[in-house]
Amino acid sequence: MDFTVRIKEILSPVSGENEKGSWHKQIVLVETLERIPRIVAVSFWGDRMETIKSFQIGDLVKIFINLESRLYNERWYTEVKAWKIERVGAS
Repeated sequence: MDFTVRIKEILSPVSGENEKGSWHKQIVLVETLERIPRIVAVSFWGDRMETIKSFQIGDLVKIFINLESRLYNERWYTEVKAWKIERVGAS
């Protein structure tokens, strides 16, 4: 799945440890191009964090994503995970 959005904010990277080892992710807030724009938090995990270093706030981009939901403590959590990002045009 993919969607074209404008980068609104690039948050600081976060990292941690779990039973599988260490992990690193960075969240990018993007704004949809609809008549009533929506803000979506998109996660870039591990090596994919490197792909966002060449982008800036205001850039128009196409992001390729996977949606993933998981059950934790009897609650469902959904995450938008990016696997590719590419520039669409000048901002």
